[in-house]
Amino acid sequence: MQLDVQMRRLGRHSVIYGLGGIVSRILAVFLLPLYTRYLDREDLGAVGIVVALSAVLVTVL
Repeated sequence: MQLDVQMRRLGRHSVIYGLGGIVSRILAVFLLPLYTRYLDREDLGAVGIVVALSAVLVTVL
């Protein structure tokens, strides 16, 4: 493959990867009011632990 084709492909994949991260953060912002309304403190703590654990596992694995 030529270098310009590879660079375009890399750029396209980078945009798709970046959009996935942006969409997940925007979705988290919109879901936050639902979480705070329907979950109590203990449940929010459990969700926080699961999120932190998944972040560590994604980094390690």
